[in-house]
Amino acid sequence: AAAAAHGAGRGGAPRSKLRQMLPKLLEAVGPTLRLHLAVFYLFGAYRHLSDRCFGLRFLSLAERPYRGPGYQSLGVLLLLQLLAQG
Repeated sequence: AAAAAHGAGRGGAPRSKLRQMLPKLLEAVGPTLRLHLAVFYLFGAYRHLSDRCFGLRFLSLAERPYRGPGYQSLGVLLLLQLLAQG
């Protein structure tokens, strides 16, 4: 019972791998969210990362006779920032 309590029992190896991978996964969250935001600014689809994963798009029934400047320039700047950071 003591071995199982310390993770040496069933399922101990996957937990150990998860502990090793967790810092890298957490480090990737920021750049992934910035990349998603940049793509959203460029193309205007998938407001949330979960929407992108499931292919859900926002539908607006409002008429838009005038479309001002978009957010494409912000998307380009975010992409440039991501590229510069490595």
